[in-house]
Amino acid sequence: MVRYDQHGQTLENEHQQFQSELSNLGQQSELLKQKIPPLKLSVTVPGISIHPNAKWTQSGLRVAGGYRSGDDRSYLHHPHGFCVDDDQILYIADSTNDRILKWRCGATMGEIIAGGNGKGDGSAQLNRPSDVIVDQTKSNVLICDYQNRRVVRWRLGDSTCGETIISNIDCHGLAMDKEGYLYVTDYKKNEVRKYKIGKPDGMLVAGGNGKGSRLDQLDGPLYVFVGRDNSVYISDEKNNRVVKWKTGSKEGVVVAGGRNRGSGLEQLSEPGKIFVSRWNAVYVADWGNDRIMSWPQEATHGHVVVGKSRRPVSLTFDQYGNLYVANQWDHEIRKFDIERNS
Repeated sequence: MVRYDQHGQTLENEHQQFQSELSNLGQQSELLKQKIPPLKLSVTVPGISIHPNAKWTQSGLRVAGGYRSGDDRSYLHHPHGFCVDDDQILYIADSTNDRILKWRCGATMGEIIAGGNGKGDGSAQLNRPSDVIVDQTKSNVLICDYQNRRVVRWRLGDSTCGETIISNIDCHGLAMDKEGYLYVTDYKKNEVRKYKIGKPDGMLVAGGNGKGSRLDQLDGPLYVFVGRDNSVYISDEKNNRVVKWKTGSKEGVVVAGGRNRGSGLEQLSEPGKIFVSRWNAVYVADWGNDRIMSWPQEATHGHVVVGKSRRPVSLTFDQYGNLYVANQWDHEIRKFDIERNS
C-alpha cells in the first residue's frame, strides 16, 4: 500500500531511503561498539585510593602563605586545620588571624570567607579557629571556633556573619560522614560526639570516661576522621597516640603510637590531624617530631612519609593523592606531589 502525505505526494521513495539510512546507522553502531569500551558502573566508595607503598616528593611546593607570618591576605599566622576540594581549592583555619581563608589553586593570596573582623565573639568574628570543613551541600563551611567554645556555620559567598550551631563546647576538630552527621572533638571533656545538623545535643561516640590513658579514655583529643564504616579515628594528643573507635564500642584500639612520647618509628609526639586511606593506612601529622607518618593497618610501627617539616599540625590529600601539610611554624601550606609510579 502506497502512503501519501497531505499534498498527495507519494512517500514510497522516502520510505526506501529511510530504510537504507537505518541500515547504515546499524552498521555504524556496530563499529562504535568495537571502538568504545562498555561503560562499567560501580558504587563510589568514600575515601581516596592511596596505595600503601605510595611515595611523595620530599621538597614540596608552597601553595599558601609562607616566608613569615602576617595578617594581609598573602600570609598566614599559625594555620591549623584545613581541607581541599576537588578543584584543589584550600579552606584554611588561619588561627591567629581569627579568620578562614579560601585559597584557590595557583593564587598568591586568599579570600576571607569567615571572620577577619578582629578577635571576638560576635556573629561576624572568630577567636582562634582550629578546624574547618565544607559541608555536603558545598554551600557552607563549618568551623571550630575554639576560644569562643562553639561550632559555627558560614555560608559560602556571604562572609558577613555566621550562625552558631553548637554552643558550650571546647571543640578542636571536625569531620562529617557520608550521611551528613557532624563529629566534633571536645578537648576538655575528652570525648567525641556525633551531631545531626540543627540538633544541639550530640551522641557520645568516643571517650567520655574522664581524662586518662585507658582504652576507654582520651586525654586531649584534637582531630577526628570518620572511616568508611563510620569508625572514628582520633588524634589523642596527650597520650601520643591515634585511636580507632568502632560504632557502638565501649573502648578504642590504638592504631598508631601509644608507646610514650618519643621519636622512634613506634612512637608519636603530640599528634595533630589524621587521614585514613581506603587501605586503612593512618597518616598522621606528627607535630612534635616535625614529620608526617604513615601507619599501615595493624602495624606496630610507622614510617616517615615526609620529614623536615616545621611543626606540621594538619594534613589532607586531594583526589589525586597529592599530600598537603600545614606547617605551623612556617605559616604555610605545602603540597607534596605523589610519585607517578605510586
